[in-house]
Amino acid sequence: ICLSRTTNNLTLFYPSRGYPHKNHKIIPQVADKYLKLTGSQLKIVTTLRAEELESLGLTGEDSLINVGEIGSEECARLMYACDGVFFPSLNETASSTPLESLAIQRILFASDRNFVRDTMRESAVYFDPLDPTDAANKICEFQGVEKRNNFVANNQSHRISLPTQAQRAESYLEVI
Repeated sequence: ICLSRTTNNLTLFYPSRGYPHKNHKIIPQVADKYLKLTGSQLKIVTTLRAEELESLGLTGEDSLINVGEIGSEECARLMYACDGVFFPSLNETASSTPLESLAIQRILFASDRNFVRDTMRESAVYFDPLDPTDAANKICEFQGVEKRNNFVANNQSHRISLPTQAQRAESYLEVI
């Protein structure tokens, strides 16, 4: 995927499977609203299997760049190559995508839900996952590379304050 940093077009990465709670169906609506607001294109890179793309009714959708199922190394490279990460999920019990965006220093546009806020606090840009206009508006606020980079830089202290792997395991065991 070749990304142009010289245009106002924006490419976000959304690694996930095609489960209904992942909320892929909002993508074309968000891209349409973004185009109307900015005159620029919003593309979302997805990792859906061909049958998932078809079952979601998104085959041939212009706003999607579907790379299919990929490994974790390629996932990290794509996340880094994109302008940011899109995470419109409606419900999660455990997803590493928000933390990965923080680790790879990419802005995260995410559902305004507790499962994201509890982890990311103020280190993400939140939108209502049921409102494509709200999502497009929030993404528009960070259309420029400098704005996205400044947001990420200003929130790096959160990355440093995250618990270590051992601390997370201890906390999990305490819950059990």
